[in-house]
Amino acid sequence: MMIKANILVADDDPNALMSTEMILREAGYSCVKVRDGDEALTALTTEAIDLVLADRNMPNMNGDQLLKEV
Repeated sequence: MMIKANILVADDDPNALMSTEMILREAGYSCVKVRDGDEALTALTTEAIDLVLADRNMPNMNGDQLLKEV
């Protein structure tokens, strides 16, 4: 299966991360998982990311703050 895109998934809920990753991988996407906005910013500087899916309620930096930073 050809990789369609590399998607960054940011969520502090481990179950949400796991289920989102499973759905995306089955659809042919590659995933980078992080637990908060700070980790997401770091991943955006070290990984080739095509799309960001971010939870709005995370510790440290929430999804809204992450989008403003990006």
